[in-house]
Amino acid sequence: MTADSFNAINLPVPGRQNKTKLLESQTRMTEDKNKPAGTETAPVKDDPIAILILDLVTKEGAKSSLDPNDVARAFASGRAKRNDPPDLWRKYLPAVRQQALHLARQGRLAILRKGKIADPHAPIKGLIRLAPPAASDDTGGEDV
Repeated sequence: MTADSFNAINLPVPGRQNKTKLLESQTRMTEDKNKPAGTETAPVKDDPIAILILDLVTKEGAKSSLDPNDVARAFASGRAKRNDPPDLWRKYLPAVRQQALHLARQGRLAILRKGKIADPHAPIKGLIRLAPPAASDDTGGEDV
């Protein structure tokens, strides 16, 4: 086959970009930015673990904090099957820590490390406690 036979069938010549497809994709990209007001997506729902964290933290009260292990145990108890091991809750502990960090970055939760509020944007290692954000005002530290 020659290059002329490619053009006779209206196939793109190898090595060249099809300009009409490029223009169509650019048009679609600009149309997506200008969506009508009624076509917005629904608000993002919280993860079930995040909902449980917020529920347990509010039940604990403003002056106390919660251990992430307790949240993992409560979450695992609702999903445990007859043949599951008793330490199934350990499987959910990384997800609890991840959701707690997510909620802290949104300002909906405070993460305590050694009794003080930890920066949710910095790496947090070791033992943590979960508290409502209102408890973040009174950390028990000295006044500066």
